[in-house]
Amino acid sequence: MPDTCAVPECKSNYKSQTESVSVFRIPKEESIKGVWLKNIPRKNWKPGDRTAICEEHSEPHLISREKKYEDAAGIEETFHRTRPVLVSGAVPTLFPNLHSYLSKRTPSLRTDPNVRREQYFKQQEEEVQQWICSDIVKDFDTLVKFHNQNVNSDKWKWDSCTDKLIFYQTDFHDVPIEVVCVKVFSDISVEIYKNNSYLHHEDSKWILTEGEHITR
Repeated sequence: MPDTCAVPECKSNYKSQTESVSVFRIPKEESIKGVWLKNIPRKNWKPGDRTAICEEHSEPHLISREKKYEDAAGIEETFHRTRPVLVSGAVPTLFPNLHSYLSKRTPSLRTDPNVRREQYFKQQEEEVQQWICSDIVKDFDTLVKFHNQNVNSDKWKWDSCTDKLIFYQTDFHDVPIEVVCVKVFSDISVEIYKNNSYLHHEDSKWILTEGEHITR
């Protein structure tokens, strides 16, 4: 049975409890030991050699439950610790069974700027990849089903037929003039017309990157 916790009102590892938790000995190094004794709300108290404080009084990120090992070949493996340990410099700061003002969370460490920058670019890349995947035109039926959600209706009008979708822009002067017309056929092939003139692939490859077929 693990040792009981020395923090007042904490019943960890008492016989009345159904589950046991990990405990940590009070450090022997005077500088860090002094901080522990100052934080633990007990007056006129001298801890013994086996006095322990349970994990409930340490923030989770200050408890190491895994250990990394690198073999001779440089391969790193991670093992689950049989007994968790506190990271260097950790002190008890949480006392949930006592007045709230006695608990003081440690300030989070600032992440290295290079790490933050790497995390930012990774997040941006993941968002772009998600957008690309969601923007792909898989087949004609999908295009027909979702085109009204993805086309700017303020600029484009459309008509649908059995075997094609027609998107067009018009300009109104004395009479309506069709400025641009895009026809998407059932095989996802595309024809583009500007001012009633057909645009060959060489003139429209900035739109149609995959030959004469639309991809997104």
